[in-house]
Amino acid sequence: PNVRIGLQRISSDGHSFMSWGSASNSEGEFKLENVTAGKYEVFVPSQPNSAVRSDPVSVEVIDQDVSGLLVKTSEGGSLSGLVVLEGGDDGSLLARLRQVRLHTYVRNPANESFSSWVRPVTIDPDRGFRVSGLQSGFVNFSFCGVDGRPVQGLALLRVERDGIAQPAGIEIKDGEQITGVRLVVSYGNGKIRGVIKIENGELPLNARFAVWFTDPDDDSRRGHRINQTSPEVDSRGHFLVEGLAAGTYQINAGIFIPGARTRPPSVTKQVNVIDGAVTEITLTLNLEPLPGPDKP
Repeated sequence: PNVRIGLQRISSDGHSFMSWGSASNSEGEFKLENVTAGKYEVFVPSQPNSAVRSDPVSVEVIDQDVSGLLVKTSEGGSLSGLVVLEGGDDGSLLARLRQVRLHTYVRNPANESFSSWVRPVTIDPDRGFRVSGLQSGFVNFSFCGVDGRPVQGLALLRVERDGIAQPAGIEIKDGEQITGVRLVVSYGNGKIRGVIKIENGELPLNARFAVWFTDPDDDSRRGHRINQTSPEVDSRGHFLVEGLAAGTYQINAGIFIPGARTRPPSVTKQVNVIDGAVTEITLTLNLEPLPGPDKP
C-alpha cells in the first residue's frame, strides 16, 4: 500500500523519459491517467528509507486503456559507507555536506533502456550515508544542492569498495547488502570554458548540444561516464564548467536529434584543469557522413 509508481517512456532511439505517477491505494491498486501512445515501463522507484523495489513491467499504449498490470515488489539491495576528502579532512567537509544531497543511479547492462534513480538522501553528521531499495546493476553517485541544483566546488573523484576503486560503479546483486563504500571527494575552483563548433554541414532546428565527462582511463568505445555534472550548452554551443578540482578530465560533446535513425557524431578531448584558472577549449563536430563499406 501507498507505494509511489514510476512510469518510464522508451522512445524509438532508445532514450527514456521518466516521470512519477500517483501512489497505490491500501490494496496496492494504482491508476496512471492521461498517458499518450507509446512504449513504457512501469515500476516502483526506490525510496529513501525503504527497501521495496521492483523489476519494470513493459507495456505498450496504442489506442485504448491498459488494465491488469501486475508489478511485483521485493526487498532491494542496500549500500552504505562514508564520504571522505581526498588527502584527509580539513574540518570543512562536514559543513559542506550539510548543503548537499546524494543522488544514486543504477544501470543494468541487461536492460540498457531502463535506469533506476533513487530519491536523494542526506549525509549523516558522521559523513555516513545509506541508500536502499536498489535493483541489481551498477550503482553510481552524484551530488546536488538542497535546491536540486549542481554543487559548485565539490567533485566526486572516485568510488571505492573495500579500498578498491570502482570506475564503472559498484556492482550490486538482487537483495545484496553492501557496506564499506567510500565516496572520495575534492574541493576545487578550476573552470573549463568551451565552445562547440560545427563543420561540413548544418544542424537541424530541433538538434540540441550535449556535453558530458567520461573516465580518462576507460579505453572502451563509448567510455564510462563519471560523476561530474553535465553543463548546460546554449544555442551557440557555448558552455562553462565550474568548481573543478585540478587534474585531467576527458570531456565529450555531441548532439541529440529527436527521431534520428543513426547515431549523431560526437567528439572527445582530454583537458588539464589548474586550480583557480580558466581553461579554454574548442570541440569540433564533423557532420560529414562516414563512408559506408562500399565506399573508399
